[in-house]
Amino acid sequence: MNPQMDLIGRTGLKFFGTMTASISHELKNVLAIINENAGLMKDLSLMARKGAPLDLDKVDKISSRFEQQVARADHIVKGLNQFAHTIDTEVKPVEVDEALEMVLSLAHRFIAMKNCAMEFKPPENPCRVNSNPFLLNNLLWFCLEYALENPGPEKQIGINCVSLDAKVLVSFTGIPEAAEKIHPCHLFSEEGTAVLQILGAEIEFNPETNSMILGLAKNSKNP
Repeated sequence: MNPQMDLIGRTGLKFFGTMTASISHELKNVLAIINENAGLMKDLSLMARKGAPLDLDKVDKISSRFEQQVARADHIVKGLNQFAHTIDTEVKPVEVDEALEMVLSLAHRFIAMKNCAMEFKPPENPCRVNSNPFLLNNLLWFCLEYALENPGPEKQIGINCVSLDAKVLVSFTGIPEAAEKIHPCHLFSEEGTAVLQILGAEIEFNPETNSMILGLAKNSKNP
């Protein structure tokens, strides 16, 4: 077996497990809120059976909470479904801004835990690359994870992407000490380096703008 592909496979499984575990945690939170409101609804029903007037305003509020949580769960499951389908095709045209939005959605819980503010500015022009969707998501997660671990004192990370002739650049700003802490070649250790190489991607730091820049080849290697 190709050692690099074996490493990428194990890295991908870890990424998939991390994301699905986080999603399941969010779904459990939704179910806990629904269960709590079901208990409140049952209490109102019992009180009404004992002769107390039924508070329709409370019923409306509880019903509204049910609707909100069902919509939240639907959004989470749709995101999981889209994420799962990224493994369907080895290489295809991928809109980088859409991939970023997916990863940011999947990482919502991690961002909240780090108490960081993320601001993603959609590009004015299409930022399309011919790449492996799953590996691209994995690489974007590596970048996002590093940004979350190394934010400035304001804990505000800006993300934007721009299309050039042969590549798409994704910038993560608000990382003041990144260039001093680590060399790009070792940014993600062995696992991340393997994904960078297979996608024909590069990492650079710009200390003047406190940014980390991911360069994605518009036509990556076929893993």
